[in-house]
Amino acid sequence: MKHQVVIITGVAGIGKSSVARLLAQKLGCSYYDGDDFHPQANVEKMQRGTALKDEDRAPWLQSIHNFIVARLPLESLVLACSALKQKYRDVLEQGLPAAQVQWVHLQGDFDLVYNRILQRAGHFMPPELLQSQYDAYEASRSGLKIDVNQPLISVVEQIAHLLEAQSEMGVLGLGVMGTNLARNIADKGIALSVFNRHVEGAEENVALKATQKYPELAPARPYDDLRTFVASLQKPRKILLMINAGPAIDEVLRQLTPLLSEGDVVIDGGNSHYRDTGRRMDDLSRHRIHYLGAGVSGGEEGALLGPAIMPGGSAEAYALAAPVLTRIAAVNAAGERCCAYIGAGGSGHFVKMVHNGIEYAEMQLIAETYAHLRWEQGLSPEGIAEIFAEWNAGSEQSYLLEITIVVLLKKDTDGLPLLDKVSDAAANKGTGGWTSIAACDLGVPIPSITAALFARYQSALKTLRTEYAAQFQPETAGRKPALDDLKNLYRFCRLMNHHQGFRLIRAASEAYQWDIGLEALAGIWSGGCIIRSRLLADIRAHLAHQPDILLVPSVAGFLAGHYTSVARAYQMLAGGREAIPCISAGLEYFKYMTQEESSASVLQAQRDYFGAHTYQRKDRPGEVFHTNWI
Repeated sequence: MKHQVVIITGVAGIGKSSVARLLAQKLGCSYYDGDDFHPQANVEKMQRGTALKDEDRAPWLQSIHNFIVARLPLESLVLACSALKQKYRDVLEQGLPAAQVQWVHLQGDFDLVYNRILQRAGHFMPPELLQSQYDAYEASRSGLKIDVNQPLISVVEQIAHLLEAQSEMGVLGLGVMGTNLARNIADKGIALSVFNRHVEGAEENVALKATQKYPELAPARPYDDLRTFVASLQKPRKILLMINAGPAIDEVLRQLTPLLSEGDVVIDGGNSHYRDTGRRMDDLSRHRIHYLGAGVSGGEEGALLGPAIMPGGSAEAYALAAPVLTRIAAVNAAGERCCAYIGAGGSGHFVKMVHNGIEYAEMQLIAETYAHLRWEQGLSPEGIAEIFAEWNAGSEQSYLLEITIVVLLKKDTDGLPLLDKVSDAAANKGTGGWTSIAACDLGVPIPSITAALFARYQSALKTLRTEYAAQFQPETAGRKPALDDLKNLYRFCRLMNHHQGFRLIRAASEAYQWDIGLEALAGIWSGGCIIRSRLLADIRAHLAHQPDILLVPSVAGFLAGHYTSVARAYQMLAGGREAIPCISAGLEYFKYMTQEESSASVLQAQRDYFGAHTYQRKDRPGEVFHTNWI
């Protein structure tokens, strides 16, 4: 550990020198008194009862700063210095690494300090000037705040404890994900502080109870007071926020920011909207505080055992947080940590949002395939699990298919499939909708992801669906495709889903100048996260040289070689009773994207007819036309 300077501040007479001298002895380092650096003119002014002005303090502060800079390479030191205003503190720590400066602010009411000055003979500052010091004092935005209305030895012990036992990382918010991430961090031997708000009758002693419940968290330091939580962290502080996206984060940042110092790092590990993340980065940068938007995927189990982490923001901020984030991330089959710098701005949360969109479609494709096998082909959940297990053992291996097999085989207490008793009204948390809106903003088609989103919306209309089902039961002519054809159709639609997601990320990276590396991103997604799969690993092998998935030779070969099989299976499913919106979207997307001549010429003519929107001609490129169509 590099040498540090501990600066004890406070108004005259509050006990800075006594505290600093004893603290230096306890810590085994040198003690210095800031008053010794005053030029004689300043001393004489104060002896006459004249308050110092900022121009008087300027050379004094600079002299102390120069001394600190000269001594830090040689030793750690404790310095007593009033430094009543923030701009004075800025002078003292200018150019110094945040990790080497620790502020301790002594606090006490006026009467207590005034009586202490009266009892101290020979103090160069008259008691009458004390009020001017209180008037000048500005609350600090960082550092330890210690109440001096206690025995001197208790003050010193309290400071020493907080200084010597500071944590490397802090986790704020102990819901399921926050708690599991905290357990993961602590299990890696990282000194940890944990915080959860105190709500009377609802959230009481949450952090303390977590450290008592989970063995990994036993060494962690629990807090429900934000100020002491922040003070417990090494500088530059690293705080992982694990709270609900939206206004709750803004409120926490409003309370947290005044307690932080220049160079500290706040990491939002929730599912925040990428535009909110960019705004918060700008807000905190005005205080020279770093903000990272880190997408975290893997669910409760991944948070505990190793998630995929997607941090976006400044490269400097990532460098500070990387030692912890990479240690807790999943390890993929290649032995790589599933955490890497994504890019600037809100890129980390953007790619997590698209990850969730891809996840929506992957889940819907499995559900539609299940529905066909169950209700059109009449297979039992066990029979479908057997088919899926065969697929999962080969080219279609994925985490989502793996857990679906477990779901299909789960029995209720009566021995019947539990899945048959699960409500068919699906929920969503908003990220699928955000993905579709972002695609509209950028003009990128993602029909598979949007179809999966709308399928969830339709599923939620359970009462209406029940009413319609009683009125409409059309005859169908669905047939049973061969399982190989059905498997090809499933893979085909998954490729379309991944193509859409990666195209959206490429478009955002170019539009917002994020410089996202798709190959590195696929590496992050290859372990720990919900959409990890053999397909993604196969795609990753080509992304560094060919960012367009449809043009990857192995993908193009599959699409061309199996399209007849895919179309045959699709026609059979389309004639059945079960809805296949996501499968249909995948096939129609491919047909449109591989169609040199499209029907949009009709649209352009129609738009020009009713709105004079103009159009272009194939035979005269670059020119704009309007026609009187009547």
